[in-house]
Amino acid sequence: MKNLALITWIVSSVAFAVPEQIENKKFEPPKAPVLEESRPSDQFSKAEWEQSTKALEPDCKRGALWVLHPTESKIEGIAFKEKTVPVKGAFARVAAVARTGKSGLNGEGSLDLSSWDSLLPARDYRVMKYVFGVEEKGNSVVPFRFHVAQWNPAKKEWKATLKLSFHFRGQAVSLDIPATFKAEKGKVTAVAAQAKRFTFLTDKNVPGMEKLMELCNHHFLASYADVSFSAVFEESCHQHAAPENK
Repeated sequence: MKNLALITWIVSSVAFAVPEQIENKKFEPPKAPVLEESRPSDQFSKAEWEQSTKALEPDCKRGALWVLHPTESKIEGIAFKEKTVPVKGAFARVAAVARTGKSGLNGEGSLDLSSWDSLLPARDYRVMKYVFGVEEKGNSVVPFRFHVAQWNPAKKEWKATLKLSFHFRGQAVSLDIPATFKAEKGKVTAVAAQAKRFTFLTDKNVPGMEKLMELCNHHFLASYADVSFSAVFEESCHQHAAPENK
């Protein structure tokens, strides 16, 4: 029994070898893809998003902070099928708050994976179900942290790196994304200067990827996507920095 436990531990400790391209062994060129797909269940995703955003509500008692504008901000992704064909999309729901300190801007936020939109609903539903796993408890929201060392809204424009960290399907991910920042009237707009590559394939979503490829009749899907963002930070709570005299 001890030997069996040791073997199990060794096998589970071996890193998952991620191929750049996933091949559909059941690919049939004449076969048409399945065009219909039901919307993912929101049994968990709706409540998980509400819970995550509630935790990010601004606490003005702690002083000034910056809040991500909910409709003017988005995280974008480009995946690749058949090795060279890009599939572009964006997440419609992202929330974040940040505070300034001696080390720059430090923030935390949440991304709703069930808000993915590539303008093709059937494809989006499959990505949500089989790649993101939003129908499983605890998978629909990705909490993240970010840091900008050079944060200077007194300037009209500057360049800096946004350091982003999060966990996806059990793997820790860190991305350093260069960006251009522009400040105007209590707002700072940040736009990624270039996309950063992120490997989303893990041992947890391989079966789902295989199912998605079979339904869509793809021959190849890349195991990575290029991630970028455009964000608008609004200054908040500055009026609460000092107590009001009555």
